[in-house]
Amino acid sequence: MSDHMTLDDFLAATEGIPAIALRSVMVTALAVEPARTPDAYQRFYDRVLEALGRSPEPVAGAFDLREQGGWSVGGDRAPFDSR
Repeated sequence: MSDHMTLDDFLAATEGIPAIALRSVMVTALAVEPARTPDAYQRFYDRVLEALGRSPEPVAGAFDLREQGGWSVGGDRAPFDSR
């Protein structure tokens, strides 16, 4: 996504995402790489947006919770739902 995304940009980009879905994606992104430096934060933002389908371009190291049986944004399944 952007090389200079701010927290406000991230919040605007994730507005309307159910909180449980956003938290799940954020936890998974942090498991890939902790966000401890400015560059790591950018990769974190990019991974989260890519997983939510809100990134304009593919991100290396991103993941798709829909492929892992997790939350489908706009869907009715929460991560790890046993239905």
